[in-house]
Amino acid sequence: MNVPDDAARAEELAGRGQSAEAVVLATRAIQRAPLAWRPYFTRAGALSNSGKLLEAVADFRRARLLEPHFVAVPMSEGMF
Repeated sequence: MNVPDDAARAEELAGRGQSAEAVVLATRAIQRAPLAWRPYFTRAGALSNSGKLLEAVADFRRARLLEPHFVAVPMSEGMF
C-alpha cells in the first residue's frame, strides 16, 4: 500500500500559491506525524498567505520548537 506524502504535496501546493489546499494537506500530514516540523512550517506559510496571521505564528512556533537549529524557520517567519 502506498501512503500519500501529504507533507511534500502541501509544500508543492503552497509554492504554487494554493494556500487553502496546502493547509488541508499539511494538517493531514501533522495528524499522521505530529512531531515532524516541516508540515507545521508549510502550514504556517500557507496560513500567513491566507491572512490568518495568529494561526501562522502558532505553527511557526511549533516548527521552531521541533527544529530549533534550522535558521530558515525564524527567517521565513520574519519574511511573512
